[in-house]
Amino acid sequence: AWWYHQFLIKWAAEHGPERLQQTLRQEVDSVRGLLEDADGEYRWAVMALASLLVQLARLVGQQQQAEEERAALVDEALVLYDRLQHIDPDHRHRYRAMARAINT
Repeated sequence: AWWYHQFLIKWAAEHGPERLQQTLRQEVDSVRGLLEDADGEYRWAVMALASLLVQLARLVGQQQQAEEERAALVDEALVLYDRLQHIDPDHRHRYRAMARAINT
């Protein structure tokens, strides 16, 4: 399933920013649903959602008057990276680095 997810994002990116944004929003909704069913403890889904939110924030941030939405997406991703540190403490340094890299 995750291979298909990566293919889908790459495919959407090749078809322009509007298609990519639409696909990212759909995938965010799908992964959020998966996390609700798994009580938010499925590491791969949390990582995927954080990654999707960061990608969407970068894309939205390129648009005029979208700073509030971009900030909300980034904040949610940061919360997820914090959650990952508790779910998977062996990789906490990686998740901290990923969180720091969001604004670079």
